[in-house]
Amino acid sequence: MTKMLKGKGERSRNDVPDLHTQWESLLDQVWQSEADWRLWDRVDAVVRLETLREQRGRQEGPQA
Repeated sequence: MTKMLKGKGERSRNDVPDLHTQWESLLDQVWQSEADWRLWDRVDAVVRLETLREQRGRQEGPQA
């Protein structure tokens, strides 16, 4: 019996993750991206607040 070698483009069924596993992986990536976006949104909000405080402080002048 001769043994057939797989070509470069051929993959065995065990090499490809099932659809459910692929879907979970995709959702994990989406959730991680959303978490990163929420973090950067909070950072942006803090920077915006500090900028407004500095501007108000300059407008009011020095407190006596």
